[in-house]
Amino acid sequence: MKYILPLVFVATATSSISAEFQFTGPTIMELDHKTHSMVSADLDNDGRKDLLVANNQEMKLECLYQRTPKELEKEAKESIDQSYIQPIYSDLPFIRKQVLLGEFIYSLNTVDFDNDGMCDIVYTGKTNKLTVLFQTEKGKWNKSWNYDEAELLEYGKTISVADINKDGKEDIAVLSKGSIQIFFSNSSRDRPAPVSYAVSVDDAQNLKLKDINNDGLLDLVYLSQFHPYAMRFRLQQKEGRFGAEIAVPVKTGSTDWAVYNKPGEPIQVATINKNLAEIDIQTVGKNSSDQITEKFIQAHMFHVPTAGKISSVYTTGDFNGDGLIDVVAADPNGASLYYYMKSKDGSFLPPKQYATYSGVSSIDSIRLKGVAKDSLLVCSGKEHIVGIARFEKNVFGFPKNLELSGTLLLSTAVDVDGDNNDEVVVLEQTGRRYKMHVLNQSDSDLDFDIPLGSIKREPTHFITKDFNNDGSKDIALIIPRDSMRVFLKDDANKLSEFKDESGLLKGQFFDILPSQFNIFDYDGDGKKEWILTKPGFIRCYQLEGDKLTISAQCNAREEGDVIRGPILMKASKGSKPSIYAYDQKSLAMQVFEKQEDGVFRYSHMSSVGRIDLQYAEVNQGDSPSALVFGRHSFWYIPLNNQVYSNKVTSSLTTNVKKASFQKMALGDLNQDKQQDVVAIDGVDGFLEIFSYSKKTKKWQSMMNFKIFEDVTGAKRDLSTSRFDPREITIADFNNDGKDDIALLCHDKVLVYTQK
Repeated sequence: MKYILPLVFVATATSSISAEFQFTGPTIMELDHKTHSMVSADLDNDGRKDLLVANNQEMKLECLYQRTPKELEKEAKESIDQSYIQPIYSDLPFIRKQVLLGEFIYSLNTVDFDNDGMCDIVYTGKTNKLTVLFQTEKGKWNKSWNYDEAELLEYGKTISVADINKDGKEDIAVLSKGSIQIFFSNSSRDRPAPVSYAVSVDDAQNLKLKDINNDGLLDLVYLSQFHPYAMRFRLQQKEGRFGAEIAVPVKTGSTDWAVYNKPGEPIQVATINKNLAEIDIQTVGKNSSDQITEKFIQAHMFHVPTAGKISSVYTTGDFNGDGLIDVVAADPNGASLYYYMKSKDGSFLPPKQYATYSGVSSIDSIRLKGVAKDSLLVCSGKEHIVGIARFEKNVFGFPKNLELSGTLLLSTAVDVDGDNNDEVVVLEQTGRRYKMHVLNQSDSDLDFDIPLGSIKREPTHFITKDFNNDGSKDIALIIPRDSMRVFLKDDANKLSEFKDESGLLKGQFFDILPSQFNIFDYDGDGKKEWILTKPGFIRCYQLEGDKLTISAQCNAREEGDVIRGPILMKASKGSKPSIYAYDQKSLAMQVFEKQEDGVFRYSHMSSVGRIDLQYAEVNQGDSPSALVFGRHSFWYIPLNNQVYSNKVTSSLTTNVKKASFQKMALGDLNQDKQQDVVAIDGVDGFLEIFSYSKKTKKWQSMMNFKIFEDVTGAKRDLSTSRFDPREITIADFNNDGKDDIALLCHDKVLVYTQK
């Protein structure tokens, strides 16, 4: 048996805290053991905070309405006439009513979704998935809509409610497996189409809508407890649209967290430390990456919508003529393009979708005569068609097909004749024989073909780079189980195949992937070399006349490490040139620094996250950054630039031995107009309150007390939670204008009120 311990009166005598803490209670209402997802809200629109609790033992909702003693007496007399009264123990001044669902609930919240001024209920359940119950009259919920197209997470705190787009209406954000769905209120009881955003971790929890960067807009924030970059967020851009997923190296021992607002200072975040005995108060904001640590790399993660498993295809270019390099992705599993416009802060805006061919096999930017911005070259290997889409009047038009027939597989664009306008290069298959068509967009008389002969396996990619340092782009063709073939621009304004006299091309570049190859100035002599990654090393090749030579090599951290996507970051002031290559196994970048003897050597690993890397490229510029393209996502990585990081400013330490905090909440518990922190140890069943002293400018533990005492050694009911108390919420539960504490513990709700 467990006895709830009474707390008659408690006060602080600490001179550095301006106001005392005084509580009475607890007052208690008995419910059931399998209760969870306690929410405070004004359920009956009377201006007082009530409690809503999910009861999975009876598959009902428990509505606990705040009442005065006189109101309780009146409602008690009215209930005597009912045919059935369930006797329960309660001295909590709340009236208990139930809503029958017949549904096992995972997560619960309240919302006025139809904007009628009455409190509605939103929950995720085992059968009906996401459901919104509309309150049609006081205390009655009997209209609803459901959404069952997302895979729900089977735990709580996955639903967040707020006015996201500042239209005066409450919207719903739901964290599901691998995604977040946002339902914008349409002031009706009809279900709107959700807007979906991908989530890159499987253990994301505790979704909140908070302004994490102090710009006045609510952002999507959630935690991944066991990831070294535990906090993840998407910043709202405009019109309720959200940008990239960004991970910050917050380390936490629990998924519980809160935003702490200290008067006159930026927003801070309160989290439970990994040692479980401390609460960390930490800032999250932009800082210079070189001031944090050289090992800090932060990816802005952009997820590409897809209708299947085939990898997305990408290209970059200035498609809107603003001088910034944008990204376009195509989904080969469907018939859509996604345009990610570069923003002035260096990142990318949320994508806009446009229709295109189905089964797109390649896309490329192309500069056409008389057009001062890039257009988009699109090839569908499924439909065997090639076309050009232009970005005009702020939209991408449907591709205008080129007059070309046959089994067309791939296309790319290069300036072959040196007139600063690109030619179109198209790969065509006839049986096992292939050829490349080179099409001049201004004069068809300048078109020519390049026979490729018989190829056993269908080529997969074009790579366009300056292979021979003549200032013009050349072409490489990637062929599975065969050697890469390279075509260089010649003096006759044609493309001629490079025949390597050394034999290295045929042997070293056999069956390679685009992710293994790049071209950059490895040795700093002003000329670019061919760069190839193999298990355990990065190798450098120079093109001298008609043959390749191996000129340098740097070894990976360990023998056999598989690294991909090599890029070179030139030296900024006070730093050394570095090569970055992605290590899929370690989910990190291996970083190689150039030493005083001119040799690149392994320096360190920088954790960055998971991506199925396809290739990477770098934009040096004034604000150097990398673009890393993956199977269904791409990363924008600012280098030597502003990144989001965290800094622990205070640690709230308990004096209780072997403390193990799991839950916490914030509220003004001594009326000094600043938030205090309440931490819950659900193992030993005690509560501790921390407060910030303006005088000492430090946090102090103000009080702690046991909530219950186990006098029999009985085992706790693990069907609901391993911890008790298992939930906490802070609100005014006796309508006196002061914050109170409500706990969900065993089969009871406990309320401690300020005296």
